[in-house]
Amino acid sequence: MDTVVRLIEAGAQGFFAFLQPTLSDGSFGYLVSLAALVLTALFALRSKNGINRAGLVLGALLALAFVYTYQQGSGDNVLFPLVTAVYPTENLFPPALLGIAFGLIVLLPFARSTVQDKAALIVAALIAGALIMLFVFWRVSTITPEALRRSVPTIQAYQMDIMIGYLRRTLGVFTVFFFIGLLLHILISPAPAPPPAKP
Repeated sequence: MDTVVRLIEAGAQGFFAFLQPTLSDGSFGYLVSLAALVLTALFALRSKNGINRAGLVLGALLALAFVYTYQQGSGDNVLFPLVTAVYPTENLFPPALLGIAFGLIVLLPFARSTVQDKAALIVAALIAGALIMLFVFWRVSTITPEALRRSVPTIQAYQMDIMIGYLRRTLGVFTVFFFIGLLLHILISPAPAPPPAKP
């Protein structure tokens, strides 16, 4: 029995050691967004209900509208000060709480609808969320020290790498909990009514 326990512990340690680089730099949020995008797109494209494909297109259009607005409205000047409003700490509870709240709130107006009735809206929310998160991660990964200093004037040169790592971790945690919130909304939604019994 001890051998089995040791094997399980060794497997768990190896698994988390393998994940550690991804967890420490926030890349897991990027991977979760990519997985959500691929799985949702496959579901919508293979669905017999054509409305789900409309949800896929709606989600993509919402993401494109966000990207356009972000670039035209100097979104970096909003995003980076917003995320770095508090000096970087390892406390990731606030972005986790915000992520799960946003994930639950996105579909709140349709809370009484069954999962089947709002499937296209769920597809749209997942696709838009995934594409927006992928775009934001790309922006954070390509940010230059000069652009970061323009967005957050108080940052010092020695803090640049720390701040970029903090941005990635914060966004990664927000992203994961956003998708957790969306999935929780799906799970707590009412199930479709069973078909009436045949006489």
